[in-house]
Amino acid sequence: MTSEKREILYNLEKEYVEQLIKGGDTSSVLGELNTITSKICVDFQEKAVNSIHVLIKLSSEIYFDSSFLKSATLIETSSLTDFVTEQDFLQAKEFVSDLLRVDLENVGFLFLPKQVENNTEGFCVSCCDEKHHVFIQNDQFGVVSKDLLVHELGHAADFTISRSIDNDNLLVKHSSISEAVAYYCQYKYLLEFSEKHRRIGAFGAFLLTYLSICILRYCLANDSPLNEIIPEIAVNDEHFLNIVNSYGHEGRDFVVGKIHMLKEQHKELGSLVYNEISPRFGMVLALKLLDKTVEEIVEIIQINSIDNDLAQIVEKILSPTNNGFGSVQNHFEDFFD
Repeated sequence: MTSEKREILYNLEKEYVEQLIKGGDTSSVLGELNTITSKICVDFQEKAVNSIHVLIKLSSEIYFDSSFLKSATLIETSSLTDFVTEQDFLQAKEFVSDLLRVDLENVGFLFLPKQVENNTEGFCVSCCDEKHHVFIQNDQFGVVSKDLLVHELGHAADFTISRSIDNDNLLVKHSSISEAVAYYCQYKYLLEFSEKHRRIGAFGAFLLTYLSICILRYCLANDSPLNEIIPEIAVNDEHFLNIVNSYGHEGRDFVVGKIHMLKEQHKELGSLVYNEISPRFGMVLALKLLDKTVEEIVEIIQINSIDNDLAQIVEKILSPTNNGFGSVQNHFEDFFD
């Protein structure tokens, strides 16, 4: 039996999708969505803070050398861009449906004439049990591609599978696990249909996240709040050496500019971890999912709730090897090749 809170959430999701399609004002419905979400998970802030502590510990294990990072910085984004069509969407939908054995027939698709969400070229909006919607939009720094469609449909599959269970706890998820499922679908597609440079190009989305991890390590090592670090001084620290070198002779100025940008967007470390590191950490987790069975991935989707400890879900993803994230560069190199 559908709960009253779930019914309210579903009605608001339908209204939000309708406003996006019409090009209307979404600010009011977004506020109402945030309100009902806070009622579904009343202690969200406390659980989010717990997840931040887990992510700080896990992400601290991730290191890349400068030559590896440089392979991603040299990829031209124009070589990764496709002109996507409705037919491409249908093919991507079939791919994800077969991959995760889930019915995505009712998932919709629309190319938005104007940008709605910042810093993204595509996003999936949950709607009821299975009427989710994928939106693509122009973003001057983004890449619209066929594997992007697969990624967003991975989110739709995640929503559909978790909502097939009448458990309101699954309505509020860990973003890193949700992104892991979406990136798993994207990686599977890239392995089957794309060239090496596209797989390296997909890693490009992690470059800003890796800089965020370097900032996090620097702040923790120097016991410094994010808003008090001076980028022009911090960039000379060993924590930034590899990423600076990866960008060549202009690397120092480029990284300084990006640190300033991240400081503007995130006033404190918790925000940096939760909003920048957490979603992209799914890219690392997705590598660990590549050898899982469909049944194992569905099981992970069905325990992905903010009510469940993130560390325990990650431990389940890492099993049976449980070799952590110290060798993540090797895993990415295997994926590229």
